[in-house]
Amino acid sequence: MPTTTLVGALFKAVASGTKAMVSRISWSKKRVMSASCFACSSGLGSGPTGAFIPELFATRYRYSGSAFAVNLAGVFGGALPPVIAETLQAGYGSWAIGPMLAVLALASVLCTYLLPETKGTTLQPAREVAEASAG
Repeated sequence: MPTTTLVGALFKAVASGTKAMVSRISWSKKRVMSASCFACSSGLGSGPTGAFIPELFATRYRYSGSAFAVNLAGVFGGALPPVIAETLQAGYGSWAIGPMLAVLALASVLCTYLLPETKGTTLQPAREVAEASAG
């Protein structure tokens, strides 16, 4: 499992869950802190994804598998949280969105942890795959 991705996801969980603790800080400083935390955690969490996800698929299906996985995750990750957040805000107020984001970040940590380790595995070149399927 990529350590950098786990560190980024944990950082997002902590940053999302501690929103209420910075309530005494001025609004402009909160904006700077939020933007900085978001930029750092996005880079740490999403940076290695482009290299890691394709390694999970066999060479023949690598591009299709990674494209399908990333786009499907984008659809669910981009559609469901706003719907859930709207329901939470209507029922509990805007404070409930921070813990929701923390739970989502922790879920991503768990899912990343459960993925197989690809370090040291031999990736079969595309030429060998083509020759094996043809012969």
